[in-house]
Amino acid sequence: MHGNLRLLSVIKILCMLFVWAGSVACRMELPHLEGFDRTAWVQDPKGCQNRRLAFETALAKQVDKLEGLRPEQVKRLLGKPDGVRLYRRGQYFYIYYLEKGGQCDETTTKQGRRLELRFSSLDKVNEAVILH
Repeated sequence: MHGNLRLLSVIKILCMLFVWAGSVACRMELPHLEGFDRTAWVQDPKGCQNRRLAFETALAKQVDKLEGLRPEQVKRLLGKPDGVRLYRRGQYFYIYYLEKGGQCDETTTKQGRRLELRFSSLDKVNEAVILH
């Protein structure tokens, strides 16, 4: 009887450790992007006010810092993506527009410049590019 109680206590402690480790992993430190203002970025959804263009050069020089991030980390850094595009074999893209284009105005078919982050099937950014 006492052996079963000890075993249950050990299992309970192990479960608590796993939950704690998972919460710590989700809060991993975000990279610092020089010249990037998250507040201003988030206040220009889909780049429709062209405010995000001010950060294009800074982002272009530091896109490598985005590689290896998980979706939750990207959202904490860049906010909710303007779009998500499914790709093949469990991969997908987060899209963040930098300037006004077809995503803002239906009279224009050309989409604005954008930052695209490709996530691997392991749920990590493995490619970050700015497309014109």
